[in-house]
Amino acid sequence: MNNKVNYKLYHGNSVYLSLRAVKNAISSNTEKQNLITIEADAQKAQQIIDSIQNQGLFVSKRVFLIKRLYKNKDKDSLIEKLLSLLNEQFPDDIYFWEDQKIRSTTKYLKFFKSNDSVEEYTQLNKRNFLSWLDQELKENDLKADETTKRLLAQRTNYDPERCSNEIKKHKLNNSEEIKESDLDILTTDTLEEDIWKLIDAINTEKKERSIEILEKLYSQNTDPNFI
Repeated sequence: MNNKVNYKLYHGNSVYLSLRAVKNAISSNTEKQNLITIEADAQKAQQIIDSIQNQGLFVSKRVFLIKRLYKNKDKDSLIEKLLSLLNEQFPDDIYFWEDQKIRSTTKYLKFFKSNDSVEEYTQLNKRNFLSWLDQELKENDLKADETTKRLLAQRTNYDPERCSNEIKKHKLNNSEEIKESDLDILTTDTLEEDIWKLIDAINTEKKERSIEILEKLYSQNTDPNFI
């Protein structure tokens, strides 16, 4: 690594994906034992600057994770000082994470973008969720046919965090492929899926099926007003 500080900004309206990405980046850093996390939304601006500038006596390199800087009440002056610091030469790595999408017109984002040091994670929709799911399965050395993948997406309500957790659960099943029958055992339907099934059962006048789904919803302590 050169003498210039290594820095990167992670942001976007998918909080789970952006936070996971920055954690993965840090975990791959060989100096992660010197990680210093700064909750920038709750600290004073000068305290944050001092934490970065003050070098430890016996630590040659540190890794900073600065979270929610853009929510600091003095963010304008703080960002000005920090961007100036990032151009200085010192050995630390600094990762910035925002739990929101930062506007492209801000000086904050423009700085990182001009240095090719920004990653944005947008909320997945039904169209691109399956592409993301393909990659997620690949990274976990798992396979699934198209029907199973669509069913897994539906049962997790197209939520990447819940879907990732379900994939980990199937990974523990010691199988190289997720099958539809596995979903029936390990992955329960989401509330949204159950509601749609209830509507379909009512519309098709399937009384017994309607009661079955309704009882399931009540057993899950679902708010009656919501139903």
